[in-house]
Amino acid sequence: MIVNISYPFLMTAITLAWAALRAYYSIRLGRVDLKREFQLIFVYICIVVVARFTFFPFGKVNGQIQPLVFDAARAFPPRINLVPVVNLWDYPDKREAILNFVGNTAMFVPLGIVWPLVFRQLNGHWKVIAAGVGFSLLIEILQLPFADRVSDVDDLLLNSVGFLLGYGVYLLVKGIVNGFRRALKK
Repeated sequence: MIVNISYPFLMTAITLAWAALRAYYSIRLGRVDLKREFQLIFVYICIVVVARFTFFPFGKVNGQIQPLVFDAARAFPPRINLVPVVNLWDYPDKREAILNFVGNTAMFVPLGIVWPLVFRQLNGHWKVIAAGVGFSLLIEILQLPFADRVSDVDDLLLNSVGFLLGYGVYLLVKGIVNGFRRALKK
């Protein structure tokens, strides 16, 4: 059995799930908190961008993003790399290796900034780190059944480093803002 999942289909599914979830919470609260919804739009954007680049090949064919393909005959055993760093630079072209390195790191930087800003529950360093690593791990697990995707410990490491860099930026800006606020109160 072969199932093609197109980029527009997956983005529509994510958007509908997001809208249903937000509608549920609004109904449950009995109101719509526009400030909160505006904050959560940044979370949604981060999720959509990460989904685009982790589930669909980077390159396009005839100007089209190629579909995510589930082929039951090729899905098992899953393609997985559990040995860190060994395959990190194993690309025919060093430019592709650099793109992989920078891309896997950079796409998680916004998450490291946005998540602690939006989710008050992430009120400690370990909670923030667990959320970032956990989200990256979830993505690698979700890639397992797709024969043209590889679940890779290197991706997990690079995504986590990107998340931590973003979290560092968040802490730096938060510290500067809090310093200005303290200075203004004096």
